Amino acid sequence: HESSLKMFKNSKLQPPSGVLALSKVSDFDKNGYYLTGLEAIRDGKVAALVLAGGQGTRLGYNGPKGAFSLGMPSNKSLFQYFSEKILRLQVIAEKHFHLKSGAVAIPFFVMTSPLNDQSTKEFFRKNDFFGLCSANVHFFSQGVLPCLKPPEGKFMLSSPYQICCSPDGNGGLYKALKTSGSLSKMKDIGVSYLHVFSVDNCLAIPADPMYIGACIGENSECGCQCVWKKDSKEKVGIAAIKNNKPCIVEYTELPESFRELRESSGTSPVGVEGRLVYGAGNICNHFYTIDFIKNKAVPALEVGTEVPYHIARKKILCIEDEDEINNKHWPPQLTPHDGIKLESFIFDVFPLADKMTILEVERSEAFSPVKNASGPSTKDSPETAKRDLSNLAMKWAADAGAVIDDLN
Repeated sequence: HESSLKMFKNSKLQPPSGVLALSKVSDFDKNGYYLTGLEAIRDGKVAALVLAGGQGTRLGYNGPKGAFSLGMPSNKSLFQYFSEKILRLQVIAEKHFHLKSGAVAIPFFVMTSPLNDQSTKEFFRKNDFFGLCSANVHFFSQGVLPCLKPPEGKFMLSSPYQICCSPDGNGGLYKALKTSGSLSKMKDIGVSYLHVFSVDNCLAIPADPMYIGACIGENSECGCQCVWKKDSKEKVGIAAIKNNKPCIVEYTELPESFRELRESSGTSPVGVEGRLVYGAGNICNHFYTIDFIKNKAVPALEVGTEVPYHIARKKILCIEDEDEINNKHWPPQLTPHDGIKLESFIFDVFPLADKMTILEVERSEAFSPVKNASGPSTKDSPETAKRDLSNLAMKWAADAGAVIDDLN
């Protein structure tokens, strides 16, 4: 432990400072954050954006992950849950400020991928945009990057005339916002703040006024919601400070000696002795000012020197060798080969921010990802999501005075 502490002190990596834990915030301050966020929503300054480029393949579903139904009695899809939360938040803002119906609109942006762009648009159309005004729902696709053949880094080919490509990761958001015209659209309609979340988190609250208000109140350029990790082996990245700049460190990149560091008596910033020092788990739920994206994130990615690409080594379907291109084996057959996929991560731009708010939220109210197919004791599955949604609904009912006789 002493050796780990010595490494920790000599490292340029530090735990996050000034984590804003909602559980420790006074009711007065919470109300202030909430009202600030709600006022920004009323004024049309807030947009919500869901990262929805993934397919439901790992869930055994052939279609966009956002179209997947968790299997609740309502049979609602993830897209429907998010859309209805936006609808309800619009009504809440209208009632709070005594406005007429339809006076508040929260623009909803959906980032797709080349794999599911058309099917996602069709799913929304088929379901009448789940009650949202179609003019307030905006679709755009993330880009792609070429796949490379190790070790020399040559382009892999999907046909004799086409380079093999794959989606550029959730960090492709910033470039896609610009190239699609979505960033200009946001500025044109008066959006100042953007809330971005992942499609697989069924508990995410689009345009969450508490979160928006906290970041605005802290005068932050970007924000990161976190839940404290259950244990050191939980596979989520963590918020930290590196070279005096905010960052997210992937769980695979955090030195093992740091993973088990625990807070001691009197040193815990929120009074939780024994919890992980590096435990602010990133749940891909972020806040941005539009000015930060326009003036810092996009230019840095265009220059290409401040934000790196990450390497993922995977089996990639491609043409095997030059013989197939030279027509010795026609038609060319696609077969899996070791390859390199390039991707960027959404949090790669965080070090560019002068101020970032890290908001710690309750896991039971904010984070239940759907990543894996159903199975006995499977984590982050439709079953765990159904359980968490149901438990949260029961809590709401109990808080409103209901008595639940049978928890089963």
